[in-house]
Amino acid sequence: MPTLPSRYCFCLTALFLFSGCASSLRNVQVIRNVFYPEIPENPTLLGTDTEGDVFDHRAWTTLLSELVDDQGFVCYTKLAEREAQLNAYLDELATADIDRLSRYEQAALLINAYNAFTLRLMLDYPQVTSIRDIPAAKRWKDARWMLAGELQSLDAIEHELLRVHYADPRLHMVLVCASIGCPPLRAEAYQGSLLQAQLDDQSRRFLASERNARYDSNADTLWVSELLDWFRGDFGSSDADLQRFAQRYGPEAWRGQVREDSRIRYLKYDWNVNQSQAESCSPSLSQP
Repeated sequence: MPTLPSRYCFCLTALFLFSGCASSLRNVQVIRNVFYPEIPENPTLLGTDTEGDVFDHRAWTTLLSELVDDQGFVCYTKLAEREAQLNAYLDELATADIDRLSRYEQAALLINAYNAFTLRLMLDYPQVTSIRDIPAAKRWKDARWMLAGELQSLDAIEHELLRVHYADPRLHMVLVCASIGCPPLRAEAYQGSLLQAQLDDQSRRFLASERNARYDSNADTLWVSELLDWFRGDFGSSDADLQRFAQRYGPEAWRGQVREDSRIRYLKYDWNVNQSQAESCSPSLSQP
């Protein structure tokens, strides 16, 4: 695996996105350039797996199985009770020897680390109703996370490591930023031996929710989450590429109706915390 990269900074023109502009239209290209940078023209694709070691994520799977409901939302009250378990897993990530892992195990480690670090971040700010309520300097750009012996930020893991060295549009279906608009959090760890199947399943799960995708046959219009718009280039060079992704992973009910020239419109992303509302999500009487 290439050497873990140094941090890059984002342009301050982000401030203009939230200024009192006369136009109410979204400047999607500016949003992409500032918050969701394009990856290089020739990224390293996920490719085939290689020989290498396997990282033991059983502790993470155990924790997820206790916290994640059927919708992929998180019981944060239970997470607070299991803080020690989460911290112990983060300690394992900190000392991981990533260079000894197989290629798919490397990708799985980065995905699991991103999601685990995000849960740890939310524990630090238990009163927020959105991850965007956390101060910007302490959120995605904060290089506070020790991973494989190096400090990383969430942005670096996503944009400099995963999107560059394991480029695959399905990665956007597995990184969970603690928001309702995010993909569902999987109740198990990602593993190299299962990675392809898990990426496929997550893509189907994401598009199966009408919150993220739906097709209007009367208007021949495919509605998809803004998430796919922000990372538009990762899904291909044309709208037809995005249509093909929807055809492959969308629900059978409308998958066959979507054409490569169907119109595409975008659904507003929900930044509210992905807090589970399940009845089982309540503080337990005793610590585990």
